[in-house]
Amino acid sequence: MLTVFLTVISGTLIFVSGQIINKFIIEPIHNQSKIIGEVSDTLIFYANIIHSPGFVGIEKEKILHEKLRELASRLLTKSDMIKGYSFFQKIGIVIEKSNISDAYHGLIGLSNEFPASKNTKLERIRKRYDDIKQKLNLKLLMKIF
Repeated sequence: MLTVFLTVISGTLIFVSGQIINKFIIEPIHNQSKIIGEVSDTLIFYANIIHSPGFVGIEKEKILHEKLRELASRLLTKSDMIKGYSFFQKIGIVIEKSNISDAYHGLIGLSNEFPASKNTKLERIRKRYDDIKQKLNLKLLMKIF
């Protein structure tokens, strides 16, 4: 009887521990990875607008503006949800916190370029684009322009 009781208790403790690790460690890291993937997807999908400001129409540029700001916000908040970030950063599981912050600022800055105006500078846009790629380690994102 004692053996059955100990087996049930230990099984329950292992299950609960696994759920805690999943909810507080694995899921937040996975969510950050998903957002980084969405940033990559957005930079590829909207490359025609990003690298040709003022040529595709103000409505499409407004959509890009909102999308970039949303991704910047989600990147920062999902990264903040990771408990023990410095530990996971040291062992190379997550991107450095300073790079997340820089990518956030880059996405906000890039969003501010749209809709394009007479003050929009293509060189500045390309630099922000390249900086975001570098900070988030988006190696698969080839140089489009």
